[in-house]
Amino acid sequence: MPNFLKAVLTLSYVVVLSTTKDTSTAETVAYCNENIAEMDFMNPAVSIFEMRKRIAKAMPVPEQVMNMKVRKYLAREDDLFLTLPDGRFEQELFEGVELKEVQSRKLRKFHEWLSENEVKIPKGFSDYPEDLRVLQSQDYDHQKTVNAMSLYDKDQRKRVLPLLRDYEKYTETLNNGVAYGYSRDRSMKPITWINMRKFVDVKIDVIDFLD
Repeated sequence: MPNFLKAVLTLSYVVVLSTTKDTSTAETVAYCNENIAEMDFMNPAVSIFEMRKRIAKAMPVPEQVMNMKVRKYLAREDDLFLTLPDGRFEQELFEGVELKEVQSRKLRKFHEWLSENEVKIPKGFSDYPEDLRVLQSQDYDHQKTVNAMSLYDKDQRKRVLPLLRDYEKYTETLNNGVAYGYSRDRSMKPITWINMRKFVDVKIDVIDFLD
């Protein structure tokens, strides 16, 4: 994925904050400079998920982004699981969702396989729901799951999270409305718009965009 998209999509609340009346772009830049500059993204003792939580916990979130309507929303069954044509299902939401027996069984087999083969995975990926997210995305193939976990962890540490240190670099593009956070869908999932018309109008360098 292009660096620009990674910068605006990695932590969607950063995009939302930069385009709401409650928090200015300058305030968001100041926050990033103050709270992210000293973070050691390459420290293997701290998981990428813990880093995200630290950032999110300190980030001031406007009321229209997180409010009681969002907090009180009760997810429907079709919000939680996507049923495929062949009868299989994929879990869409994870936090606070009770596992089905087939998922529990596949997770147990995966962790038993890790133990039996003395396979190490990056910190944080052995915990639910991160283990299930990746395992499901790799169609429950154990080796592919381990490979995907390692690649994702490395990419987040080396390329994605550090982009927030250069947030100011992307403020002009964000202010032009090329990408912005916009409300939520009926399932309360945040929506991020990418306006391709604006992309053309502001003449963003394609080579830089795809870098």
